[in-house]
Amino acid sequence: MKRLIVSAAFAALAAPAMAGGGFMCSGEGVEAMFPLGGGAGFSLLEAEIRAKGKIWSTVARPDVIEIAVSQAFSGNHRIAFDLTDPNMQQVVAEIRLFWTEEESDPVFGGTLKMPGEGAWAIACDAG
Repeated sequence: MKRLIVSAAFAALAAPAMAGGGFMCSGEGVEAMFPLGGGAGFSLLEAEIRAKGKIWSTVARPDVIEIAVSQAFSGNHRIAFDLTDPNMQQVVAEIRLFWTEEESDPVFGGTLKMPGEGAWAIACDAG
């Protein structure tokens, strides 16, 4: 039954971004959102991070520092995203999450590290 619950949670995460699938994460002084795409595999559609009065985003706007999705991985109760500069030459953010559950919805938490900016413990809601 537990595997069914976790499988259902990941199926919900794989829904198109319009359906609200993805992660909303926060920690002391940081907020981040990571919408996920549907289809085969684990696909990070876009990302936005707010910390230290700055905004990093994969969606270009005048008020943001532009970033790109480099890679995303999920396996063995772990999830990892790497975000880079737009030319994919330097890692800008490393997101490392883990999840667990005990007769309830999965719980997600981990770290967000941004070289030169800081590192934060984060908790995430999946939806």
